Amino acid sequence: AAGAGLVRAEGRCAITAAAGANDTVFPAGKTSVREGKNAAYAITPGDGYKIADVLVDGVSVGAVSEYTFENVQKAHTIEAVFAWNNPFEDAAETHWFYGDVEYACLNKLFEGTSPTTFAPRAAMTRGMLVTVLYRMEGSPAVTGANPFDDVESGKYYENAVIWAAKNGIVGGYSAAAFGPEDNITREQLATILYNYAKYKGCDVSVGEDTNILSYNDVAQISEYALPAMQWACGAGLIQGSDGNLMPKDSAQRCQVAAILHRFCVNE
Repeated sequence: AAGAGLVRAEGRCAITAAAGANDTVFPAGKTSVREGKNAAYAITPGDGYKIADVLVDGVSVGAVSEYTFENVQKAHTIEAVFAWNNPFEDAAETHWFYGDVEYACLNKLFEGTSPTTFAPRAAMTRGMLVTVLYRMEGSPAVTGANPFDDVESGKYYENAVIWAAKNGIVGGYSAAAFGPEDNITREQLATILYNYAKYKGCDVSVGEDTNILSYNDVAQISEYALPAMQWACGAGLIQGSDGNLMPKDSAQRCQVAAILHRFCVNE
């Protein structure tokens, strides 16, 4: 709370600075300033952020990058408020997926398709999704041979696919084919994320008690994907649209961002 913990000693005043975890107000924390002196502060946003506002003694002074207390005579507070520095022309705050794209980018799950576009409605490929999960694990070193003939050596997703296959997170269309360039369907997405959740040791038992028969297109779900779709619906990861789960539809980048956001927050 503004003003909390302020301390004044004889001839000196305390100025307390606060910022977010990845941002800085310098000098940070509590600084003792001699009465009558000036105290200058620099505000610096972290990577991917911008200054949204600066509050001095709880009052906005605007999105300034520096502020100076002049002729200090009492205790003060300075607090910087930061926001995502959204570079994308096709992801506005009015879009339902805005917060999900923000989360995906700030947590480096995946990036835009260009410096100014996210392509939220574009389909995500199987190779892309596995790469995202691999990044979420910190891109661990991989050992062993690539089991799929269609995963070429040197491709950006090669290590991710090897890692995911070795840990039972993905299987291929066959023993030799993974289809890394194919668009991933919503039921494939649910299945891979279900396997990833089990790999992480997450409790997936909610799927055992989830009834998805109320969805209009439940009969279109492949048999192998039923446990995963029940889990994804029960866990609130997949919500469907107009009473449909659309299991065979390609998963859009914005949908994947939303599902992964929900998964990471609730993990």
